[in-house]
Amino acid sequence: QAWLVSCLHLPPRVRLNLGMERSLLQECKDQSKGLFAWERTATEGYQVATALFKHIAAHDGSQMESTVWFPECDNTKLVEALSSILNSNSRRLGEVSAKVSTWPNVPATKIQLTWPPGFELREREKISSQSAVEATQRWVD
Repeated sequence: QAWLVSCLHLPPRVRLNLGMERSLLQECKDQSKGLFAWERTATEGYQVATALFKHIAAHDGSQMESTVWFPECDNTKLVEALSSILNSNSRRLGEVSAKVSTWPNVPATKIQLTWPPGFELREREKISSQSAVEATQRWVD
């Protein structure tokens, strides 16, 4: 049975339900660029948005790319809408750009965050986690 499951190209939620989190996590790590974030429990819009804004707020400029994975989020329209919002507000968010990839092209839904070369986060431009949460609440409302 394990051999058959490994040969199938199963959706991420099915793999998680079959107890295959470790292999899915490893595949996602292998396909990540820069920093890696695994947001397994983020399935609702406010959870995905909160995770993204907190990740952006925590960015310290040490890496120019970051991959945030949402293995249980099946709502690709939501993730694409969030990516579009991030891109349209890029200047206010430290010039970040976001690109969405979804299963079956990648092991699970992900947003690839990229900052421009030479980006340096100045102290006055830092986004606090609290302001990220408030922005998320405004977005959800």
